[in-house]
Amino acid sequence: MANIPMMVQRPANGPNMATRTNQPNIGRLVQTTAWKNKTNGVNKQKRIRTAFTSNQMMELEHEYAKTKYLDHNRRIELADKIHLNERTIRTWFQNRRMKEKKNNVLTGSNHVTSSTSSRL
Repeated sequence: MANIPMMVQRPANGPNMATRTNQPNIGRLVQTTAWKNKTNGVNKQKRIRTAFTSNQMMELEHEYAKTKYLDHNRRIELADKIHLNERTIRTWFQNRRMKEKKNNVLTGSNHVTSSTSSRL
């Protein structure tokens, strides 16, 4: 029997999350693909990436420019402001830090801080 994907749309914050009617749904719905596992017949959800709006990206990049690490309270405020859940914001910041780290390694722009330069 072949694995056949089944597309499902559900709210990003779970089935019990009340959605606001006056706010955009972009970034709120998540597409998942249900795959039937060959070994034990269990359906597993494969999450499709979230499509951020340009406003959400602008806010996330602006916040990242101020600080690379958000505390819990600021993450809650930002999540409410741009209509994403906290986990999505936390993951975006982790990915953005890794992207910056990767770009620094590729370009060879390792920053030497004053504490490490004094030891040289």
